[in-house]
Amino acid sequence: MSESTLSPIESRLLAAIGVTPSASQEELGETLGVTPRYIRKLLARAHVKAALDAVSRDGLRDVTARLLRGADRAAASLIRMATGPDRATSARVQAARAVVSLALQLRQAGEMESRLAAIEAALAAAPNSSAKGTLQ
Repeated sequence: MSESTLSPIESRLLAAIGVTPSASQEELGETLGVTPRYIRKLLARAHVKAALDAVSRDGLRDVTARLLRGADRAAASLIRMATGPDRATSARVQAARAVVSLALQLRQAGEMESRLAAIEAALAAAPNSSAKGTLQ
């Protein structure tokens, strides 16, 4: 079952999680008008897990893009603070450094994920590869 074939309650569950990611199963149950036990049952379904993972990946991709766009402004702000035009306060410096650092970390993680996926695809495509069995 793909995300497009989620039942209405499963789709509503994903939407509720998207709106309030930190909601408990009890809170999600109240929102959807079902029991927490039913929420657990829905979340245990493989296609719901896959759809939730896809939504999470999309959200992380959006956050990464926003941080990467902000990193340029944060770096420029750090330079202005270092050279004098802008007042350098501890909070501003730390915030700018955090944006630049997080953007770089997320970018590196994304690159590593892409590289790992390419390696896994190459290993899966290689017939009778001796290395194939060592990674499983």
